Order: sequence, then structure tokens, then C-alpha cells
Amino acid sequence: MLKEQLVEEGIVSEIKNSVATVMLANKESCNECSAKLFCNPKGEDIRGLSAADPIGVNVGDRVIVSLGGEHLLTAALLLYGVPLVILIAGILTGYYLFEKNTELHSTFLGASLTGLYYLVIHSCSRKENRGKKFLPKIVSVEHVNPSTKQ
Repeated sequence: MLKEQLVEEGIVSEIKNSVATVMLANKESCNECSAKLFCNPKGEDIRGLSAADPIGVNVGDRVIVSLGGEHLLTAALLLYGVPLVILIAGILTGYYLFEKNTELHSTFLGASLTGLYYLVIHSCSRKENRGKKFLPKIVSVEHVNPSTKQ
């Protein structure tokens, strides 16, 4: 899984701070995929994806976007694995700290610590260039107007 490359093709709809928004059309295989609830929860035919732009694309360009398996695994651990550990640790810690309403306070402590973790992750990823290493990268481009870029 670490050596896998997830590859998608789409059209650039917006560019901001070297990050392009790429519109992806659903493939036939998307209908059978069990992860479609996560990547396309609304069931729309077209979905947007943010991708790092090391090439210098223009709006309207057709691009190939790639994401390495190691980045996908790291992102999944940061978004799901670590919060689960924090939630369980917070609940277990709460059982030892609180004497009254142990379950309620423990659950609140675990949920609060998990929420705090997500706030930290969100604020770190919003800073310039911090979250870009986990973004998919544009690896190939077919310019709409070949005379503008080569």
C-alpha cells in the first residue's frame, strides 16, 4: 500500500497559492466503491479536489493528479487513528480522575480532548505550506491553449 499511487484525471477550476482545485468526474467504478460515502457524500457527478501545483497550470487545463500511498496512510492515521487513541485515553483517564458521574465526565473529557486535537490539526493545516505535503500533486498537464505554456 505504501508504494501505490492513486491517480485521477480532471480539469482545473481554480488556482490559489500554488494549490489548484481540480474538478473530477465520477468513473463507472465509483458506483461500486465502498468509500464513495466519504469522497462523494452528496452523490454528485462532479467533485472537487485540492492538489499541489508544482507545474504551473492554468484554469481549464486537463491534469493528472497523483497521491502516494504513504501520504494517504499518514493522513488516515492523523485523522482517524490518533483521535481514536486520544478519545479512549481521555475516557480511561476520566474514570480514574472523577468520582461522581464518572461515565458522563469521562466521555466529556475524551470528546473534549479529541475536539482539541482536531482544532490543532485544523489550525496547523491552514498555515501556509503546512498541509501541502499531504495534498495530491499534479503530475501531468494538457494545456487548453498550448501557446500560453509549454
